[in-house]
This record gives sequence, C-alpha cells and structure tokens, in this order.
Amino acid sequence: MKFPKYLKVAAVNVWPYYIFIDPKNTTEFSGIEGELLKLLAERLKFDYTLHLPTDDQQFGFKDASGNWTGIKGMISREEVDMAIASLGIREEEFYLAEISVPYSDEQKTFTSDLPRPLPKYTVLINPLSLYVWIALVICFTLLPVVFYFLKIHKNHYGNVSNEEKCGRPTKHNPQNIATRILEGFWIVSNTLLGFIYTSAILSVLTVENKGNVIRSFEELAVLLDSRKYKCMLLKGNVVSNILIRSNLKHLRNIGSVIKSYHDTYIPSEYQMKPFGENRVVLGSKLLFQIMHGSTKYISDHSFEVVSVGIFLKKGFCCMNRLNTVLLRIASAGLYEKIIRDVAFKQEERISSSFNHTTGVMNLDLNALSGIFFVLLMGYFTSLVLLLLEIVYNRWQRKENNFK
Repeated sequence: MKFPKYLKVAAVNVWPYYIFIDPKNTTEFSGIEGELLKLLAERLKFDYTLHLPTDDQQFGFKDASGNWTGIKGMISREEVDMAIASLGIREEEFYLAEISVPYSDEQKTFTSDLPRPLPKYTVLINPLSLYVWIALVICFTLLPVVFYFLKIHKNHYGNVSNEEKCGRPTKHNPQNIATRILEGFWIVSNTLLGFIYTSAILSVLTVENKGNVIRSFEELAVLLDSRKYKCMLLKGNVVSNILIRSNLKHLRNIGSVIKSYHDTYIPSEYQMKPFGENRVVLGSKLLFQIMHGSTKYISDHSFEVVSVGIFLKKGFCCMNRLNTVLLRIASAGLYEKIIRDVAFKQEERISSSFNHTTGVMNLDLNALSGIFFVLLMGYFTSLVLLLLEIVYNRWQRKENNFK
C-alpha cells in the first residue's frame, strides 16, 4: 500500500520542539520535531498541514473523566493522522494510538536557578567543615586546661630554670619530658594547621563561592512538602501522574504536591530570565540543556527515562514504511544533528546576552574584601578593648589614691 499523499499532523507551540516565526502561521516553522517532520515528508513524499491543540493543553494527559487532552486527545479522536512532539511511549498510550519505533529517549529531571554568590566573609569559614571547626574549638578549649594541670605557666616558652642559670646540671624529670613532648606536638600541629588553612583559603578565594542548591529528589520532596519551594510544569504535562504512581515515597510526595500546587512553565518566557525565588521546573533534561545551557542548574538525578516515538491514529496503513525511514534517520545521526543545530543557535544567543566568567579568577581587592573586613573588625575591637583598659586602669589609680 502506498504511503498517503497528505497527512494532518498535530504539533505543539513549545520551544524548541516547534519554533514558529508567527504562531498564527503554522506553515513556516523550525525546531527539533519540526525538522524531523520535514525529513519524513521529504523521504516519504507526502504533504501535510500542522494542527495545534485547541484546548491549550499542548502534549496532553488523561483527565479525571478518562478523556485525553492536547495532541493526544486529537489523535484519540482521530482529528489528525499523526502527532510528532517528542512524545514519551508509556503503557497507557498504546490504547489510544498506534506508536512508531522509538527514535530517541528522554530523561525527566528538574532544574533551578544557579545559587547566588555567598558574602565575602564566608571565605574564612568555608575552607573547613563544621565538624572540623567543632574539633578545633574543643582542642583550643581543652589544651589550656591540660597545660594548667601540667603546671605550665603562661610564659613557659623560652623559660630557663634557676639551676640552668647557675650552670648546674638539671635532672630529667619524667613530668618535664612528657610536657615537652606535648609542647612539641602542639607546635607541630599548630604550624601544620596554619599552612593547611592558608592554602585552603587561597584555593577558595580563586573560585567564586556560591550557596547550596537542591541536588536530589529527596531534598526537593522535603522542600515542596513544606511549601518552601514551588514547582513549574509544561502545559499538558503528565509528570505529576507518573510521580504519583512511583514506587518511591519521596517521588509520590512530589507528585501529590505538584498535582494541586504548581505554575505553568513556558520555555520561551524563561530563556533570558530567572525562574524566581525558590522555584524549580520538572521536565525534559534535553529541553533544559538546550534552552538554558549553563545559566541554570540541571540535576544529574532523573525520575524517568522514557523512549520517544511518533503517535498515529488507530489503523494507520503504512506503519512499517514509516518505521523504516524513521530508523534510518535515527541511525544516520540526523536527529542528533538537528538537536545540535538548535542547541548551537541557542548557545550563541545565550553567550551574546550573558557575561560569563571563568571558574578560576585572579585575586583582587573584591575577592579579599571579606578578609580585610574581618581584619578591620578585629583591629576595631582591639582598639575598643585598649581604650577600656586605659579607662579602667586610670579609674583604679584614682581609687587607690583616695585610699
């Protein structure tokens, strides 16, 4: 049977899958799935018209009444012949449409704004972890007590006994030997600690110090459940339904929260601006990488890896021929080339709009401002204490003179 000469194709107005010069004119377009459609039409020699979903649900999902929305609803109602929009292949979709062989795969993850730079004074704290600081505080608190019980005076360094001054031989007191060993270890450890801390500060100063970021779905579940963060999703996204059916409790919690509490994510609106305070976006990792590049934090964790295929109305005549051409396009690397071309254009756009700084930077006054601030505060505190001591000393003298 010959391949049809004309097909109605369902598409979505979502960048970068379809990029329309004018949303009202669906004949001029590009984008990842748009270029794939052009390749298929050229090889299989068919004409087509694009049709966007009228319910504004884009990709589509099964609603509470059991009906499909978006382009999936258009396929199930046979309003179109084909839907090409990076649609994930899942078990429930086999009941609504014929599905082609997979031509790609898609990871589902989350992204957020990059963390803000930390105040400059934190460079003095960050080189060592919390537990190291606690250990140091304990050591510097206990060691004076130990020295006291060993009868070491405050001016013990460099002291010489009376017997040594008179030239008499001194007896080796075991207690003195133990004390000197302790002093030796104290001096060595103090010196090494100073070198380690100094080198750690230098390494931290040359890299911009930023705050923490959410890295896992476990952390995200806690923040969403406490309403400290809010999630954004593409219109007609099935992410919440997938998460609710997960075997992992924290993913089910995320699904329950975002099903009743989320905002709409429109990729084209966030190309050059932040998501906002305490917001994350759940969706395709490929979409985030192309759209935002290095301007956003994209998690390495994923809650789903799904194959991507073309949806066709039930009883489509030429599935085998379509699959053959689709596999050739994927095997030849043409689909990957389309993705790289779209990503390259977006990367150029991002590079021209943002001033990127390298990870390692030269030390300047701004980088050292935190250290100088702490130093000046120390000098100021010392000066205040000196003045208080002078005032107190004079007051004591007056008191003694009256007596």
